Amino acid sequence: MSIDPAASEHDLTVHLLDHNYPVERETMADVSALLTQVAGAHGARHPELRDLESVWAELCRCLGRHLRDERPMLAPHVEPVARHAPPSAAASGVISSQHAEILALVRRVRELTGGYTTPVDGCEAYRSLFVSLEEFEEDLREHVELADNVLGRECGSGTSR
Repeated sequence: MSIDPAASEHDLTVHLLDHNYPVERETMADVSALLTQVAGAHGARHPELRDLESVWAELCRCLGRHLRDERPMLAPHVEPVARHAPPSAAASGVISSQHAEILALVRRVRELTGGYTTPVDGCEAYRSLFVSLEEFEEDLREHVELADNVLGRECGSGTSR
């Protein structure tokens, strides 16, 4: 993790918004293009790539929605004009549910890729795809931990949920 989870809510939020969010958006686009290329070249010999395309598309859809939903809940920690009452337990519950859904999809990606192990007949693009997917998983896990930490503190728990 590139930031201490015990850092201030402000610092955690800045890291999420300025590091994790842009990395995740960029990776979604890059991996989508690379996955299309790899599935086109290797899909006949590796039908799991077609399943991976489907799961990846769902993951991108869910994460895109999640980033839109979560950002306003984090904004009060960095934008003084956005300060307001803490989010309701229901809103925090929605974010927690989205985190669980996203992590379940990430686990499915890991399963479909055999733990990001490139097949022996995989080309450089295939290897690059799996490296990118593994790095994406690491970034997402950091995102979830940090966001849960910030929102958990805000809701009074003081710890990750």
